[in-house]
Amino acid sequence: MRAVELLKLDRQTRETVTRQAGIRSSLGNLYRQVGDLAQARQHYEEGLQATQAVRDPRRTLVATGNLLRGLAAVAFAQGDYQTALQRGVEAVGALEERLRSGRGDRARENARRHLALTLVIVGNAHRELGNAADARAALQRAREIARDLGLEDLEAQSIAGLARVELANKDLSQ
Repeated sequence: MRAVELLKLDRQTRETVTRQAGIRSSLGNLYRQVGDLAQARQHYEEGLQATQAVRDPRRTLVATGNLLRGLAAVAFAQGDYQTALQRGVEAVGALEERLRSGRGDRARENARRHLALTLVIVGNAHRELGNAADARAALQRAREIARDLGLEDLEAQSIAGLARVELANKDLSQ
């Protein structure tokens, strides 16, 4: 936390804001993993507020998408599937906007990884809300990105999500 406070004292450049967002995202992830969803949400929201301090928000799209994905994951874990879907869709929008900018292969690959992770949450939220077709579309897209990037664990998550959609709809032929 001291690191975030020190960064807040520094001039708010894209670099310092991105670092703040990264720290907040990491803290949010840690709190979410240990089940403290209120603390996780607080860190994600504070990180998101930090990204809004940048004059050109296009410079922090991946950080914004990552923080929104964290908020979607918290909402999903709390059973608030509508909010999970809303935050997930916002995250997808930010990440897709970053991908349209076309800068840097490594940054593009990172944005695609974050996009696939987010699409899994979006797909699962759609499934919980009874939107089977939208769930399939999001999870299939996540699977394709994961396969393209060679992310076997993420591809497996996507496949598992697709299987849950078919089980929920009693369609075992898929």
